[in-house]
Amino acid sequence: MEYILVTLIGGHKLYSMELFWEHVQKLKIQPVKILISCTKDIFDKAIESYTGSVKLTWIHGEDDTGDDQIHSTTSAREALRTQLIKEPTIWSMWLDNDILVPVDMVGSFKLLLEKNTGLLFVNAFHPARQLGGDTGKMRHGLGSSFIHKDLLETVPFVHYKLYNRNLGDDYIWKLITSQFMRAFKGSSISGILFNIKHAVEGGSIHEFTKTQLVEMNEVYST
Repeated sequence: MEYILVTLIGGHKLYSMELFWEHVQKLKIQPVKILISCTKDIFDKAIESYTGSVKLTWIHGEDDTGDDQIHSTTSAREALRTQLIKEPTIWSMWLDNDILVPVDMVGSFKLLLEKNTGLLFVNAFHPARQLGGDTGKMRHGLGSSFIHKDLLETVPFVHYKLYNRNLGDDYIWKLITSQFMRAFKGSSISGILFNIKHAVEGGSIHEFTKTQLVEMNEVYST
């Protein structure tokens, strides 16, 4: 299976790069390309610990300052989206750079594709942010997701403000795509699709507990 791995990196998450690359390089099915959106200074720092053979390409958003502000991450995501629609590869795997993936993640995705049709496959829960057993709400955005090129060609990443408040870039994108797919009979799959871990500043690694895995063992389709 061919896919492109994409990630956006802010300076506040550089602490996780060594672990991030370690897990990416252990994936049994490697990406055909890796796209990274950030400032050039952050890109240079981020690749210091990279030893893989897959080509890395630096993508810079017009308003990307490298911090974790919504306007910066939105610009970074939009730059990645724009590049991806130029690529021949159909699927892209979007990972936050503090997400640590299991070695069989892409193989698990292939099995999901055999059983489900969809344009968006997203881990709806984050092991560091999960607040107990309430499985009825999305807990984060596109931190570990597979997105079909058709969806990226249709819906851009846009910076929204409401009552002077910045709204989450990838979360709003998910809401818009959900409405789009309802209208045009597309589909998305969300839930605990992949048993990811999360690198936390200070060196700790968070993961789902056995209880959470049981409580959240549902997949939500739209």
